[in-house]
Amino acid sequence: MIDNANVLMLWGYIYLEEKDFEKALSSQKRLLAIAESNEEKHVAHHQVAMVLREMGRYDEALQHITEEERLINKYYSEIVLKQAVNLYEQGYLNLLLNHLPLAEDLLEKSLVYAGKSEDLIAQACSHRGLGELYAIQLKNEKALSHFKASQALFVEADDSVGSAEIVAKIERLEQLEKN
Repeated sequence: MIDNANVLMLWGYIYLEEKDFEKALSSQKRLLAIAESNEEKHVAHHQVAMVLREMGRYDEALQHITEEERLINKYYSEIVLKQAVNLYEQGYLNLLLNHLPLAEDLLEKSLVYAGKSEDLIAQACSHRGLGELYAIQLKNEKALSHFKASQALFVEADDSVGSAEIVAKIERLEQLEKN
């Protein structure tokens, strides 16, 4: 990507961290507007979707993830990590939209692709998504299994933030089990 794109992505993350969603969205839409290559376009659609998801605009986010999927399938179908990340986002957005059977299917597919990619963070995120799905469905044993797998993968990847978030989810779920 060109230097301007990297700067816009960085500002997007900074604005998201500050919860300034409108500026984050504006920077990521500018990223999409200047995208020239298919790689830049698919990344930009993903970035816009990420901000829209954080804003609670799930349907709009899903439109961008669907366009990203189209680009990935057309130009990068052999890159399993791109497939895994896109399927995770589709699954997680469908989870947030309460389309649980579809979310489960997409998150399971994401886990398969993440495993093929050998990317620990992608695997951890897929397990986390499945854990959240099963927790919502009150399938606590399955939820705990996926959360524990996610936490172990975050630890293996040296991601202490991801690991801590999952430990908190495990503790909450175990506390619910006791009550």
